Amino acid sequence: MPRLDNNFTNAEFSSRNRTLDPGRIYMAEVMDTRNVTRAGEIKVWIMGSDIPRDDQKRWITASYASPFFGTSPYSISEINNYMTSPKSFGIWFPMPFVGNKVFIFYPNITGENITPFWFSCPINSSINSMVPGIPSQFFNDEKTPLCELNDKVEQSTYINRGTPLIKKEEGRCEYIPLKNSLSEQGLKDDKLRGPSTAGSKRESPSMCYGFLTPLGNSFTIDDGWSEEDNKQNWNMGSTNTELRGSDGLMPSQRVDEKRYNAGFRLRTRNGTQLLISDDGNIYAINRDGSAWFEISDDGRIHGYAKTSADIACDGDINLRSKKKIRMEADEGFVLKTSGDFSIESSGNINIDAPRIVTNSIISAPEIAIKTGNIETLTSASANMNGVFSGTLQGTAYYATNSGIIPVAQPIPDVPPANVVSPNIEEVKSIPTIIGKNENTIVSSMPSHEPYAVHDRNETFPILNINPVPYNYEVISSSSNYVSNQIAPITPIPPDVSKDTTIPQMQLSEHFTLADLCYSDTAYRNGISNVPLDDEIAKLRALAENILEPIWTNYNKRVIVNSGYRGRTLNAIIGGATSSQHCKGEAADIEIAGVNNYDLALWIKENLQFDQLILEYADNLASDPNSGWVHVSYKDGSLRNQCLTINRYGTKSGLFK
Repeated sequence: MPRLDNNFTNAEFSSRNRTLDPGRIYMAEVMDTRNVTRAGEIKVWIMGSDIPRDDQKRWITASYASPFFGTSPYSISEINNYMTSPKSFGIWFPMPFVGNKVFIFYPNITGENITPFWFSCPINSSINSMVPGIPSQFFNDEKTPLCELNDKVEQSTYINRGTPLIKKEEGRCEYIPLKNSLSEQGLKDDKLRGPSTAGSKRESPSMCYGFLTPLGNSFTIDDGWSEEDNKQNWNMGSTNTELRGSDGLMPSQRVDEKRYNAGFRLRTRNGTQLLISDDGNIYAINRDGSAWFEISDDGRIHGYAKTSADIACDGDINLRSKKKIRMEADEGFVLKTSGDFSIESSGNINIDAPRIVTNSIISAPEIAIKTGNIETLTSASANMNGVFSGTLQGTAYYATNSGIIPVAQPIPDVPPANVVSPNIEEVKSIPTIIGKNENTIVSSMPSHEPYAVHDRNETFPILNINPVPYNYEVISSSSNYVSNQIAPITPIPPDVSKDTTIPQMQLSEHFTLADLCYSDTAYRNGISNVPLDDEIAKLRALAENILEPIWTNYNKRVIVNSGYRGRTLNAIIGGATSSQHCKGEAADIEIAGVNNYDLALWIKENLQFDQLILEYADNLASDPNSGWVHVSYKDGSLRNQCLTINRYGTKSGLFK
């Protein structure tokens, strides 16, 4: 077997090559992620090999083949410092957890295939909904980010074979850290800044890309979605007619194509995020929503801070507005300078305050007041003109009577001072948090989210991209690839009593007509799946000659996943028009707890049949009921044909 040295003996090479073909790429299960060199080595068991899975001494140590890695040029040196040290660069991802799957290969090094490398991980189509951006449910308007479906939950109603994909999605649980953060931030209902749609199952083909760590930190690069994305047709041809609009252009060719949620999003598992949207918004928010900042598509820079907004610099701070600069403070307004304080205005300077208090020298060409005290008024070269009522004390130089001490006089009848009322900014009510207004002089008052100005949800249509069968394709609820993290799934017999259109008729000791005709798809779509008399006779022969002997041998219920299919039902699920299911001659079966390969092998060795197919039993090691067994029977000459069909194609014979 391969090991991390080049000292193989001829016997070891021969042993290795008998077990593995070094020229192939293998799928392996991760068994141990501890590594001494900290360079990404993992120990793996190669699936399907003759090596026992629990033989730890024969697990293979595979090195990490990063998609991109290198070092800067360097050479031999007598000293080790910054200038002589190599600088590494590249891509580094966390090691897959024990139980996950990886692909390994044996590169040809010095003419020999010795050291294996792991380089990628297959996707389990049952549990890939979270990547890359922990989206909310993609098939309706729910806004809660979700975990993956737990297929280990016993008796789950969402993991039965035949269950629609949408129903499976509804069984996913909330992703608590991000859900709680979005609620605290005030973004749980914000379709732009809050819950993401960036998930691999949002549309097909997927238009979002990115990374999600095991702890839930994510970086997504999203081309977004549009209402025209659900064009599911693999027969478009090179012209892609189905995707072209009335302008003859593909969506990606239109400069003004409206795509929702497009852009970049960097977000931690607890909600701290930086969002750069293709529609023009740049938005950042901290974990609890106590501070956020946005550059919006309508040319606005605004933000909110619960504690304080602080700016300091060693140079100038410049503010310039072609309109008004408005400032408002609830507890005071303080300005301090070590130099001059200058105010220049082409209009009036309006002040509305109970008192103006100063200990400074005031110099002004005119002072008009209604009431108050002037403790000292000094003017070296100006005249005082007007009418004065009150007490005047002090010395007036160059006055009519120099040095005369004032004597109290009767209060004259004088007109009131002509003081213009100050033009103070009008107070108005403006929206802040959604559903709340504030009275203020400013024209915009950002608040804690949900900030009313941010509410653009009406511009987002409901994301309703449901997984439906393509033309000529059947969607199965079982995954094409199932990891060993998924516990064996116990098949549950369908509730055949739901379809009351099927006549009550006993075909054999253990099987009724409903057992062989019931279909969830037919029931949901209101399709009558009742066979004709000739087809009923064939179903009876199938039950008596195939299904009953199987039941008797295993003394367990034989579950019929799919039996008779009328032409309408067969067309909806994409079955072949020549299928024996349409004639009442075939059934797809399994038995809870019985390995489907063993079931197919027993039928081959003990019964006479027309066709026997072991279908998509790709994970029998961890799930005995992986896949199903197709068996058919007909009057006349029987072919006794055995086939295996899986993701690799069709083979003659039965194979695990």
